[in-house]
Amino acid sequence: MIRHYLAQLYVALGILTRLPTGEAEEPVRGGNGPLGLVLAGGTIGLGAALAGWLCRWLAGPIAGALLGGLLIPAGLWWLTRARGLRALLAVAQAGREASGRMDEFFFRFAGLQALLLVKLLCVGLLIGSGAAPWLFIAWLVTGAVFADERNASVDPRQGQAADRSVHWGAAAVGGVLGGGLMGQFVGALLVVVVAWLAVPGARRWLAGHVELRGSAFAWLFAEATEAVILLLATLVVFARY
Repeated sequence: MIRHYLAQLYVALGILTRLPTGEAEEPVRGGNGPLGLVLAGGTIGLGAALAGWLCRWLAGPIAGALLGGLLIPAGLWWLTRARGLRALLAVAQAGREASGRMDEFFFRFAGLQALLLVKLLCVGLLIGSGAAPWLFIAWLVTGAVFADERNASVDPRQGQAADRSVHWGAAAVGGVLGGGLMGQFVGALLVVVVAWLAVPGARRWLAGHVELRGSAFAWLFAEATEAVILLLATLVVFARY
């Protein structure tokens, strides 16, 4: 069984990153296992959390927060071939092309900039406050979002979609462990549960407002989910002060 999960992780890392592992299939298609996507997301998040801890250890809380807030999101975009960033840009461009109105384009582009700024600020604040494990939790949830996207695209004639409780249960366990390291396991569990409940409705709303589908939509949803989780994590951390 362990070998089976390792094989899923190997393929999922090839799907989500530029690492030469597995086949670069679409994340919402193919036979990759949903649990493998959560494991891959957790692996990416663990690397980001360790990098954040290293920045804080080497440069101190303030300089480490500035350094990590700039370098870690950029490193994650590089690792994932900036597919989430390109999906956000595609949505902003579609606003101008669909309506022909510059105000619509600027509104969407301002939203894109705000989302990116929130992500950079939240990563820096979490690192500076010593709560880098939240990066691990954020990517666990992102991996679960990719797993949900795979389930949503399964053709009933080709197979049955996996139970959501499996990969979200794995995300919850990982979230509790990550939160426990910071003494915030209740907050971490609450964030994962809220994400689990909100994702189906958020997906329907987003699908009704953008024209992206398939892999591009999955990356758009994942990028937005990561930013929202980081924002919630920042609120949870600083609510204690």
